[in-house]
Amino acid sequence: MRGKKLSGPCITDGETGLMWQNAYSNKRLNWEQAMDYPQILNQGRYGGFTDWRLPNQEEYDDMRAKEEFRKLFFETDWYWTSYQAAVSSGWGREFPRWRRVYPRHDQRKYVRCVRDFIKDH
Repeated sequence: MRGKKLSGPCITDGETGLMWQNAYSNKRLNWEQAMDYPQILNQGRYGGFTDWRLPNQEEYDDMRAKEEFRKLFFETDWYWTSYQAAVSSGWGREFPRWRRVYPRHDQRKYVRCVRDFIKDH
């Protein structure tokens, strides 16, 4: 399987049917800001689409098995997921170790959004 880089700012994975944002947020965001970030992409029609969302833990797990994707866009840092871990913390991922973390909502982490592209075909 190879990641397919589109002419725009997106990367598709034909096996999972997911399209990933090629770039992550240009700054670290707290939990509330991270939850709002996909709406900003959607309002701006990022990549020509309006259905971006935060990835869940399982979607990050799917990417772990694909070395092409790991090398392509996961750098050393923490990223938010769509899952809330507790009242005051959310689930995130720490790369390159793929460790699940649960930072407090006031901590700042990067965001990389995803969308389902299978429905487009």
